[in-house]
Amino acid sequence: MSCPNCNTGRLKLEKDLLNNAKSNPVAARSVVYYEWKDAFRVQRSQETTSLQQLLTMFLDSVVALSMHVFIATWQWIEFQDLKKHLRPGTLVTVRDFAQNYLNMFQDEPSGAH
Repeated sequence: MSCPNCNTGRLKLEKDLLNNAKSNPVAARSVVYYEWKDAFRVQRSQETTSLQQLLTMFLDSVVALSMHVFIATWQWIEFQDLKKHLRPGTLVTVRDFAQNYLNMFQDEPSGAH
């Protein structure tokens, strides 16, 4: 599945060019950046890596984000179409399950979980 409006193929090509530029002194240059990490609580962490590795991580993130946006847009379009063509007596509910969401019965015994 791919989006005709996104050019992730070009991003992958750029990543391949980066990986082939190992002898490039600019790509090997050390850079410092900050990243949010989750270890018991979210904290800002200072990281050091090569410019080449940082750009590779960035391109991987952009490709993943473009797929997420594509899927979210497709789901929204399908939901709008579903609402528009509901049969009489049909009910639509929307549930958003966040990461680590736990669905429990209100009156369940405390030993059930």
